[in-house]
Amino acid sequence: MQSSEKRQKAVDLSHHLSDVARARTTSPLKGLARYFGRPGVITLAGGTPSPDYFPFATISGDALVPESFSVTNTHSGSSLSWLWKIFGGARKEKTNTITIPKFTDHPQDEVNLATALQYGMATGLPQLQKFINNFVEKVYQPGYADWTTLVQTGNTDGWSRVVNTLCNPGEAFITEDWTYPSALASSQPYGVHPVGVPMDSEGMRSDELRKLLSEWDETARGCKRPHVMYTIPVGQNPTGVTMGVDRKKEIYDICVEYGKLYVIIVEDDPYYFLQMGPYVEKSERATQASALDSDEWLAGLQPTYVKLDYQGRVIRLDTFSKTIAPGSRLGFFTCNPRFAERLERAGETSTQAPCGFGQSLITQLLTTWKFEGYARWLHGLAVQYKARRDYLLDALADEFHLKASLGATGSWKGCTIYTASAKPRRGAEMTEKFALGDKPYFSVVPPSAGMFVWLKLHFENVPGFRQGDEDTLEMKLWTQLAEAGVLIGPGRYFNSDEGNANPAECHFRISFSFATDEDLKKAVEIFGKVRKTMASASVAPTSLSDDIQRALQQAVGDANNAAASIAKQKKQKRHRDEEHAVAEAEDGTLRKKKKSKKHGTSAEGDSELISGSGSGEQTATPSEPDVAVDGQHAKKKKKNKGKERAQEEPVPPQIDPALTAPQDAPPPMDIATSSAEFLSAVVAAASATAGNAGQQLPGGFDQQMQQYMAYPPDFDPYAFPAPSPQHPQGHPPHPHQEGPPPFGPPPHGQAT
Repeated sequence: MQSSEKRQKAVDLSHHLSDVARARTTSPLKGLARYFGRPGVITLAGGTPSPDYFPFATISGDALVPESFSVTNTHSGSSLSWLWKIFGGARKEKTNTITIPKFTDHPQDEVNLATALQYGMATGLPQLQKFINNFVEKVYQPGYADWTTLVQTGNTDGWSRVVNTLCNPGEAFITEDWTYPSALASSQPYGVHPVGVPMDSEGMRSDELRKLLSEWDETARGCKRPHVMYTIPVGQNPTGVTMGVDRKKEIYDICVEYGKLYVIIVEDDPYYFLQMGPYVEKSERATQASALDSDEWLAGLQPTYVKLDYQGRVIRLDTFSKTIAPGSRLGFFTCNPRFAERLERAGETSTQAPCGFGQSLITQLLTTWKFEGYARWLHGLAVQYKARRDYLLDALADEFHLKASLGATGSWKGCTIYTASAKPRRGAEMTEKFALGDKPYFSVVPPSAGMFVWLKLHFENVPGFRQGDEDTLEMKLWTQLAEAGVLIGPGRYFNSDEGNANPAECHFRISFSFATDEDLKKAVEIFGKVRKTMASASVAPTSLSDDIQRALQQAVGDANNAAASIAKQKKQKRHRDEEHAVAEAEDGTLRKKKKSKKHGTSAEGDSELISGSGSGEQTATPSEPDVAVDGQHAKKKKKNKGKERAQEEPVPPQIDPALTAPQDAPPPMDIATSSAEFLSAVVAAASATAGNAGQQLPGGFDQQMQQYMAYPPDFDPYAFPAPSPQHPQGHPPHPHQEGPPPFGPPPHGQAT
């Protein structure tokens, strides 16, 4: 690392300031604050209450020691915590007590309540500022000499101040296609809108950024080329991807290159210390202690934009929300001194200084831990969140069949993608028959940092799906999950350009940072149940024109006609087989009687034809006419039995044979045609008819047919039951569930 003497100072970037920022002046009363605390100065200027009347004499707390969390790559659920639970207790945590007095002999050097709870400067407590500056120098290593820091009340407040300081109403800022919703919401009231840049496995794509800036058309866009970029480079929210140093260099160089104004990079990095590396499947994962100490771990983290910044064009946002506590509402900027001064002016008339309670507690904690202790704490947190991520992904692998592949296109290009589908039923094999129903439910790329898993939903396999249904289905699934007790983030909230969102891009963001192991497991099971139910359920189709309705009715009529014809042929064949069997039976009876008469003995098994008292006396064999009568009786009995069976299994309604099949319909099928072939022909016939009408099949038709094709081999699709109140159209029964979907398209406007 270069010393500050060898690094150049920041260039003048004041032309980036907004009109509001240029108009800000120092708050008159805050201007007096530089005299506060000077020895011998009697303060009568401000409306400051006496610290004697503060009700807190001291504030104390038991803080965990920096080594509280192991850096061994194990999950908390596998530790001895279960043993403590058995005995009704909790694992005892090792703590140290920290105490903040109201007064101290060295108020400039030691944290005290008289200062922390008083009106203060927007720059924060001096002890905190000193710790932050030392930390930034060691960890981030800014690339220019005169960098500075400034406290704020969390990164959302920090970004809001940046927008107010750099952007005028009507301007745009650059960001990723998917990003933090509060960043979008906080810019909107200023009249500043986002422009998304496509992403890949490292986040924002440099080639797409160059294209956006070089091809910017002010007339078409309605505003000047953006000069501010908002980015989350590590554990990107919501996608979880992390940007490498080479990509950061490419983007930084582009921001320096384009236009007289160049581009200011706002680096929002709340998950920087939650970098966790690639996901390794449970079967291949080894439990081992990290070979790195905390200093080595810090050195192995991805370099920040601040380190690459040699002009002072990066404003970095850091927060203690993810590493200590979000309720502390405390974070800090790292930027050039000109920007810091303007950001301070914005803060001193709005939030003023961050809350004194939060500042004093965190400052006392950090100064007690020191740099080495805080680094060790961060290292332990990273390992814990890595274990949580792995646990959630393992739970998904237990619930679904996950198949890994390498992304080749789109926002997941270069990523390892896990595609989830239903697991085969117990005892089933991954046969071709199962593969027919092996439709993907969702895809996921394991995050390399942060707190979230980003799911891409596959609704194209939901029965009844039509292009344009994705938006409705996303909220339908979200609502069903919420009602079932699982709350997740709808993907639409994270779209930087929701007005022009691609309806086929449906996502959910799932957090693994808060829930317990048991709750994560339960949530995944509920998600699996609800998603699988949707996969087998149906949705209402969009309205269809009268022409396509008639065309589809024609197609289904052709299909039913074919079914009726085949059923009729089967019935006729069964009738012929029965007659043949009766004839053979009559033949055999006559031969047996002739043989018995010739030898004077009765054939074994013919006792029903020979009467006798068992005394050995033989009666005359019935004459030929009697045999004929018996045969006619057998025929009549068989015929009546056939009629009864026909009543039990009625033939489907006969369609007028004059109906003309579609031009591209398959040829007529014979009796040997299998159920699968017949159902394929139904789909083909309906598709051809719809195609001739210049239309498409309604949603769910093909999926319904495929569902029937997946029936057991002994299922007879031609054995249509009689119409009933539950099934007025006489739909074929599903062998595994009651209430099957309709065979063919539903009536106009009726949900399937």
